[in-house]
Order: sequence, then structure tokens, then C-alpha cells
Amino acid sequence: MVDAHSKVSNDYVEACVEALRSSGAVSVGGAQRYKAESPIQCFLALAVRTKTGSGGALYKNSEAEGFVDTVYLGCFLREALEMVGKNRSGAADRKAAGCGLEVFSEEHITNQDAEINQRLSELFDTAVYLSPEINVSYFPRSTIGEVVVQYFRYGRGRFLTSFGARSFFVRGNVPFYAFISIGFLPLYALCTGVHWAALVWLVSFLIVGGDVYREICKVDKTWEKETWCLDGRPPPKALQLWVGGVFIVLAMNVFHGLGFTYQAIRVLLRGKLCW
Repeated sequence: MVDAHSKVSNDYVEACVEALRSSGAVSVGGAQRYKAESPIQCFLALAVRTKTGSGGALYKNSEAEGFVDTVYLGCFLREALEMVGKNRSGAADRKAAGCGLEVFSEEHITNQDAEINQRLSELFDTAVYLSPEINVSYFPRSTIGEVVVQYFRYGRGRFLTSFGARSFFVRGNVPFYAFISIGFLPLYALCTGVHWAALVWLVSFLIVGGDVYREICKVDKTWEKETWCLDGRPPPKALQLWVGGVFIVLAMNVFHGLGFTYQAIRVLLRGKLCW
């Protein structure tokens, strides 16, 4: 798989094949190495490294290695994909009609890679492997509006991914829990006392702010060199990174949570899992 916003290394395919052979996994991929050509992209690159921004997804860490729940993009064993296709609902009807196996869930507009890795993990004990030798760069959205739309759609897709399969990944739904905590619980608190609502929002801000600050302390010149791609212009300074990072993390969680909630209501009204 290749993303329109990605750029793979010259040895990408070779590295994927080697990882499949050496790991014994049926799905392999590398880390999502963010590249920035603007401050917004730099803030995003920092935000996704935080626990509150990505829920601790290992594929956001270029040094991580091992078996995980999902990876960025991915390379798959054909036999495993065929097995996944055969286990899909309606596979027998498609075969009888002379149609090919439907491996990817086309009803999932987003999160298709996570969804298929989720189904592979249900069939294989050691399904998905993250290799630091697989090098692929990712150029994120460059405006706030694009980020808002992206994470709202991510939230909608996450709901379908979470409830469209037998397994349920808690980590991927952290933004929804955060949205409920930051948004709905203070509304209840307003009925019992404004100070409780203010306390919830303050604690939420301190958690995000501390998480972003912790990540900034870990950022070094190597990270800046690998991430910042705009020659002749210096990357954002530490204070800019903190302010921008906190804003992006909060925006990611709020709009991801909004998308998740919107999709839950949409499915409830329609009575079936659908986009």
C-alpha cells in the first residue's frame, strides 16, 4: 500500500519483503515519518508523537520495532489476504456470482489499513510487524481546516473499525473518551457548579500541555533535521512548538471525538454499520 501523501525509499519493496521473511508476520510496515514544510506540519509532526495525540501508537516512532496492532501503509502476504477475503461476510455469495474476493472493506472510507490489520490479527497470532528498516515519509495536511476535516473523518472511520470487527482496540478510541471527558462531563458539572467544569478543562489542558512539553524535551537536532524540509528557513522554536503542539493535540482529539460521535448517531439512526 502507498499513500498519496507519502514518499517511499528506493529499497521500500525490498525492505518489506525481507521483513515478511524474517519476522514471520503476514503484514509488515514501517513508521510514519512525518515531514514538515510549514509550521502547521511541524506542529502535527510533534503532536502525533505524544501519548495524548496518538494514544501511544508505536508506528509513530521511527525507532520502534516488533509486533503491533497496525502499521503505516503495509505489505501483505497474498495467502493471508485471500484468507481474510474468504472470511468476510458475503464471500460465498460473491464466489457463486463469479466475483473476486473482496479483501479491503470498501465501506470504510478511512482507516482501511487499520481495519484489515485488525482482521488479520483475529486470524493470526503474530500478524503485524513494525520494522525500522522500512523507510517511508509522510507529508501531513498543511492547514488547520484540512486537519479538522481529516480528523473528523478519522473519527467516523474509527467508529466503524471499532464496532465492525470482533476485536476492540481501546487505544484507537482514546480521542473519543477525551472528547466525552472534555466536552460532555463539564456540561453536567455546569449544573452543579462552574468551578467543577473549570477544573475539568484545566486538568485536561495541563495533561496535554505537560505531554507536549515532555515530547519537546525529547526532540533533538536529529529530529529537526529529519522532519524539517524547508531550506533557508529555521523550524519553529520551542515555545512555538509547545503552543502549536497543544493546539493541534486538542483539535485532533475534539474533532476525532466529534466524528466518532457523529458516526455513532448516524449508525444508530440507520440501524446498520455504514458510512
